[in-house]
Amino acid sequence: MLARAQLRNERADHSFQTADLVNEAYLRIFSHGRVNWRDRRQFYAAAADTIRRILVEHARRRSAEKRGGPRARVPLQDQFIFFVDRAEEFLALNLALEGLAKVDPRLVEVVQLRFFCGLTLEQVAAAMGLSARTVKRDWVVARSWLQSRIADGPARSDDRG
Repeated sequence: MLARAQLRNERADHSFQTADLVNEAYLRIFSHGRVNWRDRRQFYAAAADTIRRILVEHARRRSAEKRGGPRARVPLQDQFIFFVDRAEEFLALNLALEGLAKVDPRLVEVVQLRFFCGLTLEQVAAAMGLSARTVKRDWVVARSWLQSRIADGPARSDDRG
């Protein structure tokens, strides 16, 4: 379900399919044997982080193939859909997320659960043990922060402020 949400608007002929993403995420999460999750939050965080890493690697490979091009803005919608043809935009988002992690790791967790796991605000709140109101506020702040960093380009993405 999570992988399908990420890839639903992809070209029909592109090389990265939902099953590929699910299989790769499963292998990475469980490659070290049985995992004893403390709670759902830990599982969702691991799944979102794993999916993000896989998509970043895929985008980097695609970007390396294309080499260059003008940097474009990434529209941050309520549910992020990864487009292979826009690998540079995805990499800009990833760079901004890395910068946000230095400022507020909880905001990154909210973004990852929304973008990469496709959870609703209420589901994110339940997974993180927070109120829906807090998660909604975090979501608004994170989106605004990410949009400003992506619009400013790579030099600002690692800033702390």
